[in-house]
Amino acid sequence: MRTWFLESNGVPQKGNEANLTLGGIDLNNSGSVSIKADKKLLTVQFPNVRDGRVLTLKAETTEDLYEWKTALENVLAHAPSAANAMGQSGIFRSYQADSLDIYLDQLKDKETVNYVVLGRPILLALEEVDGTPSFLEKALRFIEEHGAKVEGILRQAADVEDVENRVREYEQGKVEFSEGEDAHVVADCVKVS
Repeated sequence: MRTWFLESNGVPQKGNEANLTLGGIDLNNSGSVSIKADKKLLTVQFPNVRDGRVLTLKAETTEDLYEWKTALENVLAHAPSAANAMGQSGIFRSYQADSLDIYLDQLKDKETVNYVVLGRPILLALEEVDGTPSFLEKALRFIEEHGAKVEGILRQAADVEDVENRVREYEQGKVEFSEGEDAHVVADCVKVS
C-alpha cells in the first residue's frame, strides 16, 4: 500500500490533536471517501473547505483501491473536527489521538507490497541476475543521453510495430542501443517494460 500522500507535520494542534494534511488539505475537517471500482478511482471530498476541494486518486489495482479507501476512512474518522474538539464551554477538549497514532503505526508495520517490473521486484528491474544493466536500465540511460533534448520524448508515441520489433531484437541478442536509434521508440520500450 502506498501512503506517501498522507503526512503529519508533527505539530500538535489544539491540545493533543495531530495536524494531518492530505495534499495540503487540513484533515481536521470532515471529509468523505467514495470509489468507482470499475475505473479504480478513489475520490475524497472536503465539503467544509472554503473551495470545496476534491481529490481523486487512481489505483493500480483493486486491492490498492480498497486499502486506500479503508485507510482514508479510518484517518478521517479519527481526525479531530471543530465539532468533536470543542466542549460546551467553547474550550477545546483534549482529543485522544492515541488511537490514530496506533492505526498509523500499524500501517507502517504492514508488509510492503512488492511491485514488479518485467516480472521482477522493482529494485531488481534495473539489473540482470549477473549484475549487468537490464533492458530497462539501458533504455533509461539512452533516453538520458540521447533523448532528453528530443521534443515530446515521453508524450509522443512511436509506432507500436517499431517498439515490438526493438523489444524482440533485444530478446534475440541486440542488447545495446545505438546512437542512431529513434529516441521515441526507446522511450516507448520503457513504457511497455
